[in-house]
Amino acid sequence: MEVTEQEPGMEYEQDVDEEWLRGEQEYMAFTDRVARHRVMSVLLFFGGLTLGMGMKAWVGQEGDGRALIYYVADLMVWAGIIWLVINEARNLWFHRKLGG
Repeated sequence: MEVTEQEPGMEYEQDVDEEWLRGEQEYMAFTDRVARHRVMSVLLFFGGLTLGMGMKAWVGQEGDGRALIYYVADLMVWAGIIWLVINEARNLWFHRKLGG
C-alpha cells in the first residue's frame, strides 16, 4: 500500500473551509433567530391592537375606570414595539460587527 503525501497548502485550506463553515452556520442561526423574533414581536403588537379594539367594541367605555384588559392590550402593544426595536438594533450591531 502506497502512502501519498498531501500538498503543503491542503491542511490550511481545510482549516479555512471549516472556519468559514462555522461562520456561515453561526450567521444562518442568527438570521433565523432574528426572523423568528421579528415575527413574534409583530404578532404581539398586532395582537395587542386587536385585543384593545375588540374589547373596546365588546365592553365599550362604560364604567368609572378603565378595564384591566385595556392595560393588558397597551402592554402588549408597547412590548411588541420595544421588542422589535431591540431586535432590529441587535441585528444591525451583528451585521456591523460582521462587516467591520
